[in-house]
Amino acid sequence: MVNPGECGICFAAFDETDRRPRTVPCGHTFCSACLGSMVQSGNVACPDCRAHHPASNATQFPINYGMEAFIKHLKDKKLTKTPSAPEAVVHPSSPEKKILEEPPCAPSPKQSAGISSKLQSLVKEQQNCMTSLVTVCHEMQSELDQYQVHLGDWETEHCQLHDELNDLMKKNKAAVNLVQQEYTRVVAEKKEGECIEERLKEVLKYQQAVTTPQEVETAIHKTEHCSIMVEAWKQRCQQLFPHVSTVATSWTRRWSTREALNALPAKDNFMETNLTLSPNPDFTITGKIMDITKHLTVKEFWKMSRAVLGMVGAGKVVAVQNGAGLCSSRITLENDRVYLHCLEDQPSPADAIKLPINEVVDSLDDSCTVTFLDLAWEGSTRGRVHIRLSRETPLASQFVLLCTGQRGPSYRNTSLLQVIRRDGPGERVFGGDYECNNGSGGRMLVPNTLGKYHWSAKAGAVYARFPEVDCNAILTAVWNWLSGKSVSIWKPPDYTGAQFGITLRDFYGNAPCVVFGEVESGLELLKDAVANIRDIREVKVSDCGVVLSR
Repeated sequence: MVNPGECGICFAAFDETDRRPRTVPCGHTFCSACLGSMVQSGNVACPDCRAHHPASNATQFPINYGMEAFIKHLKDKKLTKTPSAPEAVVHPSSPEKKILEEPPCAPSPKQSAGISSKLQSLVKEQQNCMTSLVTVCHEMQSELDQYQVHLGDWETEHCQLHDELNDLMKKNKAAVNLVQQEYTRVVAEKKEGECIEERLKEVLKYQQAVTTPQEVETAIHKTEHCSIMVEAWKQRCQQLFPHVSTVATSWTRRWSTREALNALPAKDNFMETNLTLSPNPDFTITGKIMDITKHLTVKEFWKMSRAVLGMVGAGKVVAVQNGAGLCSSRITLENDRVYLHCLEDQPSPADAIKLPINEVVDSLDDSCTVTFLDLAWEGSTRGRVHIRLSRETPLASQFVLLCTGQRGPSYRNTSLLQVIRRDGPGERVFGGDYECNNGSGGRMLVPNTLGKYHWSAKAGAVYARFPEVDCNAILTAVWNWLSGKSVSIWKPPDYTGAQFGITLRDFYGNAPCVVFGEVESGLELLKDAVANIRDIREVKVSDCGVVLSR
């Protein structure tokens, strides 16, 4: 049986630093170091029962404080154990001699029913299990608390919407009353017009029957009177109709109500579709809500909560170029890091949560932006190169655009172009021709490249590939650099401004003066490619993108 004070994987004693006891949801306890090494693709498989638990790092599992208290108790007990007192010298005739000679009291039933060390270990294991179950209950209560908050917010929003709908209905009813009043006025004027028309017909009939001069004079007077009457009625109608307030109110209410109703069929279809879905049972309650509603804001995404990481690990979150999602970018969880991959000309999955890629990239921390290039040769991806950028420089911003493909072109499927000073100091490799893939193309995506670049002769420097410049320009740049001034005199040619170079070995002499980044990891992969692939153009950038979290 495993000692409860030891990890069941490495058999090392638990401590209060690197090997703190942590309990997984299935109830088993292991040290932090072993749990950290067991995290793979956002999951941990329990070695005892093989249950899978979503996690991006060991700190997501709660510390078994009961186990720590038990270990501390044992240590304190060992430290405080006092040596037995020396036996006192008693005279044979003293009364104390009789007391000492009396047989000891019989052990109490509780003492005689003592348990062995194995049973004690078993009891402690059961205590640990119960502590783990308490932790599980606490975590579930926390999720229920969050769900309760969501439900309260939804209830409040429903009440607000109900009030707004009631207000809309009241305004719509008021508009109906205005239209009815206008309709009544129109009916009244129309009747008046009908009466006038009948009068005109009578006058016309009279005119057709005149036979004397007096009748002719009378007909003329009647015609003048009718003309005045018709003109007055016409002007009154033109002044009364349309009533501006009635028409404007009616149109506004009809438009707003129709827009609200037009949105209902699409939402109803969404609801009917999602009622048939079964959320992933491994998701948290908040994650299931996201999976059902397909709603996640960029602000909530950047919190990188357990629910968000679970959705990302399941491939349920993507970034899109437009609302229709015709171009999408995968967001993955790998080795405790969240990656945004390059945009692809393919629609996003129908069941995925869609985030605007521009908003996601714009939220990156300019002080620590990290991009990545996946390198492949001989038909398989060999590894990943992480590059940390100085985002305050335009060339670094351009590098991000070409890693994400936000403007169309990207470094995906491009080849490394050239190696210079192979196997010697200052060995460098070049790439980035997204247009021709032979070193003759790769136009700039940013209009202005001037910025605060720096010099570096160290391996891992990432810089823009530039043509030869005159000696005076180099000396001036060196002097500015030594004086602590920013080097911003250089401008690359437009037709190759997107190409980049990476220094593989330290060197002496003229150092690149347009460094905008450095290799954080993967430099040995580049060296391995240069050492083993004679034609460096066989090395491809199979994928690229940016790191969204560490």
